[in-house]
Amino acid sequence: EHFNPYAFAHVAIYGKPYLYAAAETLQLIRQCGITTVINDSLINPLLLMVSIVGGFIIGSMVALATMHVPTFLCAWMVSSAVIGVIMSVLHSAVVAVFVCFAEEPDTLRLTNPDLHQRITHVMAGLGDDEEG
Repeated sequence: EHFNPYAFAHVAIYGKPYLYAAAETLQLIRQCGITTVINDSLINPLLLMVSIVGGFIIGSMVALATMHVPTFLCAWMVSSAVIGVIMSVLHSAVVAVFVCFAEEPDTLRLTNPDLHQRITHVMAGLGDDEEG
């Protein structure tokens, strides 16, 4: 419970000690009802898919250039790993948006009204399932 990316994001954003941030983040996420949104987030499978498919495309291009199957496998694995590292930046951005939204939703409404509206719309739709 205490070791999660949302607590790490809370530490990075607000500079609080980790254990305090972990407890506060979990309580805040539960209070705001954003738990379902986080659990239903498709960001992890999407980023994994991008890494695998991107690596496959790059590996295929290398295989076509070299006409050597082991080179394809090596290029696929290495490029998938590199793309995965790059995708982790996007994952961190999504985590930061979730934490910041749970902490101060009005700030998101002022800075990015469209994103605020989409998140609150999704939360309203999922809130019915959470109560039942």
